[in-house]
Amino acid sequence: MPCVLPVLSIKILGVMQHGGKDTVYIRRSFLSSTAGILISFLILAGIVILLRQAGMAAGWGFHFQQPLFLIFVTLVVTLFAANLLGAFEIGLPAFLGSRLATAGHGHGYVAHFFTGMLATLLATPCSAPFLGTAIGFAFSQGPQMIVLIFTVMGVGLALPYILVALFPGMVRMLPRPGMWMVRVRQVMGLLLAGTALWLLWVFAGLKSPLAALALAIALAVVVFALILKHADKLPTTLTTLLLLTGIAGAFLVPQYFSTSSSAHTSVEWVPFDADAIPALVAEGKVVFVDVTADWCVTCKTNKLLVVDRDPVSQILSAPDVIRMQGDYTKPSKPIADYLARYGRYGIPFNAVYGPSKPEGILLPELLTQERVLEAIKHAR
Repeated sequence: MPCVLPVLSIKILGVMQHGGKDTVYIRRSFLSSTAGILISFLILAGIVILLRQAGMAAGWGFHFQQPLFLIFVTLVVTLFAANLLGAFEIGLPAFLGSRLATAGHGHGYVAHFFTGMLATLLATPCSAPFLGTAIGFAFSQGPQMIVLIFTVMGVGLALPYILVALFPGMVRMLPRPGMWMVRVRQVMGLLLAGTALWLLWVFAGLKSPLAALALAIALAVVVFALILKHADKLPTTLTTLLLLTGIAGAFLVPQYFSTSSSAHTSVEWVPFDADAIPALVAEGKVVFVDVTADWCVTCKTNKLLVVDRDPVSQILSAPDVIRMQGDYTKPSKPIADYLARYGRYGIPFNAVYGPSKPEGILLPELLTQERVLEAIKHAR
């Protein structure tokens, strides 16, 4: 699914680094990543339960609506990308390195655990097919069922790691480390750099382009400080001060910029208004509802491959068709309530209303031209 593309580089690199290792190490390290994924899903389940108990709306990918989360994950991904591209190497203090080595029995299991947690955070911007139904069911149940379903989803995401843990010989067949690893690291670094740019774009939609520019400058300062520290170009005190300044600036400076408007509509699209749909249908109009967000990669895929292409684009431009778009980039109670009305708690969400189908026809998360055209025909 498009939503998990940013995670593939982490998975590929993790598998690559295990080439030639012993069976016990491979099994334990992949189980550590599995534990990181499962713990992350349990944390997400706990957050959802707390939000529901507090009477707040929660949906899949809701953490991508929080500026501080986006700043944190963009910083982490940027550092990973710069490290893979050879900009710097991270050296832990001796006492901390010894402590972590002891905790991981000298094999870095703690790092594998946090790799699993990062993979979970990057893989949850949108629901994707089938997962939307599971999310909708889970959010309508009690705390026990929410925990159970989130755990099963975690097992699904961790399945590649579980398979390698069960059959570690799959990894031992990889070639031993060599110069080829440097090239693969560089490719993976470029993929993660692309992910960081995507996160900056999401942040620009959530806050403003100026806020995203300020964050990008702060991240550049952080990477520059690490490069200087690695090359010993400046005294350690100065590079450390520069590094801390960049990190503090990343979290503080973007907050001073005003939040941009959440409406990403044009002449063809009208802002989402659930209360206006019945009146439009009564006038004989067909209403095509699209709930999207800047952080929803599947939404962008639907738009690129189906909505903006003929013959769907031509049909949606007909005089009797109203395109209504809801922007869920930032939290929106009207949109959350509208989704919950249909048992949906994640996006993408598309529905078609018309004189023959005033109650609406729900479309699948992954759109096809045939399904959209058929829904519009039936609604008319």
